[in-house]
Amino acid sequence: MATIMSHSFGASVPKNQWAVAALALSILGLVTLAVPSVAGVILGHLALWRANHLNGKGRAVSITAMILGYVGISVYATVFILWSLLLWNF
Repeated sequence: MATIMSHSFGASVPKNQWAVAALALSILGLVTLAVPSVAGVILGHLALWRANHLNGKGRAVSITAMILGYVGISVYATVFILWSLLLWNF
């Protein structure tokens, strides 16, 4: 006689899609303009807030997105300032 095993998977695990979107925008901001980096930082902060309510789901991803976003903003701000100073001297 064969036994039939029932699989009950329960409710789906809540995910933090904001963290994934923030990471995608921050990476996009590193290779294009700084505007996606700003959106990635804002979304990263929102994702971190949401991760606290989801028992830490997406916390590392949102922190990574914020770090990459801030790096992208600082790189482009530095390039813009140096470019402006260079043009000012000519």
